[in-house]
Amino acid sequence: MTSASATGSWRSSPGLPESLRHGVTTVLLGSCSLSTVHVDSVDAGDLFGRVEGIPRRHVIDHLQEGRTWHDAASYVEALENLPLGPNLAAFLGHSDVRTATMGLDRATRADVRPTPEEQRRMERMLEQALDAGFVGMSAQQLLFDKLDGDLCRSRTLPSTFAKGREMRRLRRVLRRRGRVLQAGPDASHPHTILLQALHSIAGPGRRPLRTSLLSAADIKAIPFIIHLMRLLAAVVNRLGADFRWQHLPVPFEVYADGIDLVIFEELGAGAAALHLTEKVVRDELMRDPDYRAARSAGSTRRSTPRGSGTATSSTSRSWPVRTRRSSGRASAGSASSARCTG
Repeated sequence: MTSASATGSWRSSPGLPESLRHGVTTVLLGSCSLSTVHVDSVDAGDLFGRVEGIPRRHVIDHLQEGRTWHDAASYVEALENLPLGPNLAAFLGHSDVRTATMGLDRATRADVRPTPEEQRRMERMLEQALDAGFVGMSAQQLLFDKLDGDLCRSRTLPSTFAKGREMRRLRRVLRRRGRVLQAGPDASHPHTILLQALHSIAGPGRRPLRTSLLSAADIKAIPFIIHLMRLLAAVVNRLGADFRWQHLPVPFEVYADGIDLVIFEELGAGAAALHLTEKVVRDELMRDPDYRAARSAGSTRRSTPRGSGTATSSTSRSWPVRTRRSSGRASAGSASSARCTG
């Protein structure tokens, strides 16, 4: 459960009696690089809306109405002032601090790196969160989750754009403080999973990095993957790591009515449709014979760059994203705007 989805329930019923009745004794906030400690309400809506399936407007309205914190310490204070039922722990989201430091546009561009001062600011935010009692930081390399909103819609989360130097310095803080890195690897590049495991190993003069790696293991389609995961963990832990898997105990199933689902973006043709926000524009695209042919042919190759507003199917047909403006705002999800251009 994430901070945006949880605090709304807590404000009206912070005891969470139904969760407790079903045996939930601890709630962990801030997974998947997302938290609402530092970002403003609009950016929080863009970050959370599609990833967590929370209507963007609800996230924005809730934070604008109920926010009483401005940093990690006051965030903890706000939570402690609620009559909570379950125990509570929290990660600081990497996408949270990256967006608050660099701005959502710069934080979601592959050719932009944080300046030295921005890097130091992110490290200070992490240090302050650990001082306030956060258990660590959550990061995300999975390219599956997309942004909501008008300005940077359909780009991947800011954490996915972080490069090696940025992550090494943040890991150094966590390693020194003995705190946890929760990460979601990019499963389309399996070597990144191995690298995450190797980063956990202790070395000369350095402590092991306590790592919890999220893995939605498809034990139904690839049953032996669980055994590979256990073997990898056993090997790196024998080498001095502190490495754990966090995976689903049952097959992952998704039910959807229609195409309004982020998973559809995994298809080359689907990316073009889900990038559009207006139903009438989507319907127009659905009537396009070439689009329908590509979709029916099972175009499965991902072809939308992380910061792009144009999707190309595996048939090399390109469907440019159309933008309609109303009251000066882009109502379709084009990445072409004054602040966020592809």
